[in-house]
Amino acid sequence: KQAGYTFIHRESPDPRGIDVALLYNPYLFQPLHDTVLVARFDGQPTKRSRDVLVVKGYLYGVDTLHVLVCHLPSRLGGEKATSPLRRQVARTMRVYVDSLLTINPQTMVLIMGDFNDEADSPSLAVELGRESSLFNLTLLMRDQGIKGTHKHQSDWAFLDHILVSPALLERLDTVVVADPPFLLQTDKTWLGIKPFRTYHGMVWQGGYSDHLPLYLDVKSTP
Repeated sequence: KQAGYTFIHRESPDPRGIDVALLYNPYLFQPLHDTVLVARFDGQPTKRSRDVLVVKGYLYGVDTLHVLVCHLPSRLGGEKATSPLRRQVARTMRVYVDSLLTINPQTMVLIMGDFNDEADSPSLAVELGRESSLFNLTLLMRDQGIKGTHKHQSDWAFLDHILVSPALLERLDTVVVADPPFLLQTDKTWLGIKPFRTYHGMVWQGGYSDHLPLYLDVKSTP
């Protein structure tokens, strides 16, 4: 707040009260319109999850940018059993993005969030990957040997992703996992380090998140 940031937030029907929001610097990004995408789940008409926040705005020095912020359904109940839920949300985003790129292939689109899936999972590799012009920047970091954004026991994984359209990919400068020391803590159980989380269950830990953020720089010209 002291740095001048503000945010766009919509209440979602998530049973746990978890929503998504877009935090932005109004001196760098000017929102023009925001809405939400609501996924419908086959055979589960009453099932609801977190909505996808969609913000269209002007990125100063660049161009109009469409941002989709998501937090796909968790793996609670088993990765395989819950995969169709994440695929449906991803499919909903794909339909929306395809409509934008059909009208104008040079549209700049950025999808970001916690997918609760790795890059080779069906939600990403099939729904947002196959025959798609979107590029998952996680693949660049994984190829560089970067471990991931989330740690479960001793295993790191990329559960957080940024996908971009071709027009935005042309302006890519840097994409990294941000891991300054204040976001990390010693892992006394599984050794090494882990993200310094805010809560562990209902117990306040004083940290920031159990996921590390992704950091993206774009150039003003291709």
